[in-house]
Amino acid sequence: MIPKALSRLWEPSNQADEYTTTISMLLLALCVILWFNWVKKSKTKIPPLPPGPWGLPLIGNLLSLEPNLPSCLAKLSKPYGPIVKLKIGTRLCIVINSASVAKEVLKDYDTIFANRDISAVASAGSWGCTDLVWSPHGEHWRMLRKICVRELLSNPRLDALYDHRRREVRHMVNEIYSNIGKSINIGDHIFLTMFRVMSNMLWGGTLQGEEMKRFTTEFRETLESLIPYIMAPNISDIFPVLAMFDIQGLARRVKKINMWFGEKFDFVIDRRLGMKDQGDMKDFLQVLLQFKEYGDQKTPFTTTHIKALFLVSIILPLTII
Repeated sequence: MIPKALSRLWEPSNQADEYTTTISMLLLALCVILWFNWVKKSKTKIPPLPPGPWGLPLIGNLLSLEPNLPSCLAKLSKPYGPIVKLKIGTRLCIVINSASVAKEVLKDYDTIFANRDISAVASAGSWGCTDLVWSPHGEHWRMLRKICVRELLSNPRLDALYDHRRREVRHMVNEIYSNIGKSINIGDHIFLTMFRVMSNMLWGGTLQGEEMKRFTTEFRETLESLIPYIMAPNISDIFPVLAMFDIQGLARRVKKINMWFGEKFDFVIDRRLGMKDQGDMKDFLQVLLQFKEYGDQKTPFTTTHIKALFLVSIILPLTII
């Protein structure tokens, strides 16, 4: 009876000891894991970040930025030097305030810094970053660049379109001259002229007459509705963890506009597929369609890539007006 009583008396104590031992082993294992991580990080010798002003938790240096951003960033070079670290929300930014350092970043070591920080709106408006501007540096980007340099911006193609460019410019000058004494919008005339020149380079005479005029008008109206969304500050870019919620709805609106561009380009592509070849001098669309059919299988090239190239080829020249 006495041994049984003693065993019952010591049972709670034994259970407590087992619990304490388990906790101790877990803490020891955690300490070992943390120690190994610290040793691994110390061996990699990660270089320190550039100097910069201290920021607040979560928002970083947002409150210290001035409305005149270029002037504000230039002032930071005095206390912190030509390379400054900033935290914009939770995103780390590096500011280059020296011409010599900018040359190294943009020219000498441009391959290292080639990739862009993709915004939520850019991804929504470029079919998942499949164009030449937002595509990451790699085989796909080199393929797109090679196509544009050889087929769109080559000297033979530019020379072949010289008469067309000259004719369009003369047409614009005559329209302006015919409105002497009247108030005119020079930007409208320049936009129409540049759009006609660019569309002729891209898809030749696929659209003509009233159909081309209607396409131009609708394209400009849609482009004007797109630009404010591209230029608007987006909280999803400052706090990437919120990008999935699209709080401001910018990505959703841009994606809807991008669908309109896609439908119009699909119409142009289908129309071009139903036409005969234009002889020895092929337009850019015909070259892209042939590359899509017989191009390098290692780097897929689809209709989506054609539409993305069209959009960036038209928007970039027109947004400078």
